[in-house]
Amino acid sequence: MLDKNFSEDNAIRFMLQTEYSATRYYISPDEEKALIQSCLDRISIRKVPGDSEDNFKLKVKNLNKSLAAKRKVLKILIQSVGRLTRSFLKNEVFIVISSSLIEQLPLEDMKELEENNQLVPELGAIYNHIIFAETSEEQISKEDDQLKSLANNKTNYMNIDLKQMLSRINSLKISQQEKEDAIYEYEKMRELCLKYPTISLQHQPCDKIFNRYIRILDPTGYCFKFDVQMKKYKFEFRDLNKYRNLINEANSTLPILMKNNVVKKFFQDNGYATEFKPNDLMMNPVIFKNFYKAVIGEKAGEAIINSESNSIKISRYTSSDFFEVFDYQVGSNRIFIDFKNWDESYDQTVDGMLKKIRQKLDKTNADKVFVINIFADNDYHIWKSGDGKIIVIPALMNSKGEIYHDNVRTIFEEIQNTIKHD
Repeated sequence: MLDKNFSEDNAIRFMLQTEYSATRYYISPDEEKALIQSCLDRISIRKVPGDSEDNFKLKVKNLNKSLAAKRKVLKILIQSVGRLTRSFLKNEVFIVISSSLIEQLPLEDMKELEENNQLVPELGAIYNHIIFAETSEEQISKEDDQLKSLANNKTNYMNIDLKQMLSRINSLKISQQEKEDAIYEYEKMRELCLKYPTISLQHQPCDKIFNRYIRILDPTGYCFKFDVQMKKYKFEFRDLNKYRNLINEANSTLPILMKNNVVKKFFQDNGYATEFKPNDLMMNPVIFKNFYKAVIGEKAGEAIINSESNSIKISRYTSSDFFEVFDYQVGSNRIFIDFKNWDESYDQTVDGMLKKIRQKLDKTNADKVFVINIFADNDYHIWKSGDGKIIVIPALMNSKGEIYHDNVRTIFEEIQNTIKHD
């Protein structure tokens, strides 16, 4: 028989609390999964190795330390102080608050309420007591811990979102309409991050992707690393030299692309951001790497190629049969383009890509595939496979924004020769 403290009703209630915490990113996906599974095991009265009553209570205890629980404590405190201050029988009110209760209060939330003049004097006195009792280092540490925890959870949930979207698109179990709807949502997400690499708290657009953006302290960006052993993203919002991976405008290559007038006008005409405006929130690492950094390269390539020819035009390849196999298609021909926004040397990068490109080519029965890097300053040579079906273009432009017209001309010549022989 289940312990009375963990009845079926309590377990269901706890599951709802867990989902509430998950939707607000107070807990990670792994924590959410473990807590829900524990509840289901208890409802089914199923014994699971290592899932003792003490272990379950420990999970509950850990959830009670989350930001959601702290905000609940603050809400109760506000209500309690409100009742005290509204009493007509009081001459003078003395509020005694324990140090353990202070530890459970969300300092960042109280700070925001105080700045907006939303704290009654008595609650303001409690907040000031906390501020004066703690050193500035302790306050900063608590604020940072909260921001880092939320950032890690949002990034992990975004990673799950991306995998689920691609899994749904590639699923054989859904209808054609459902697959097209999934592709539409995927493409919409790509477009939105192009328009809004950063957003403000006051003007946060109502779309799921923006719920995954993370709060930053330095308007220029943030740095992070992924701890493989802990399976956790570690963020730093103040010392941007702490970790090697930087999320900022410069590392996106956007400033280089904007040096080309054709690309810049294309971005402006389509409502894409031409800079990272200083804001409260910025893309998390999954959005930055898997969407933004790749997409701006694709859009720059599209702008350059379509501006250089009146007869040859390329468009986004969104076939539900081979979605995301290639980026663009030349007209209605079986000629495809994969754009790259490589940071490292073209020679080093292409070696690892050719095998994958060959597999894609065979899968789609393509006549020709172009692998086109967007920019490079070194004078690399165009590479062509033995059968001429794979052509690697080292760059369309240099870091000054100047177009390599010879490379573009080679692309058009190869396309025209392929079309003639069809």
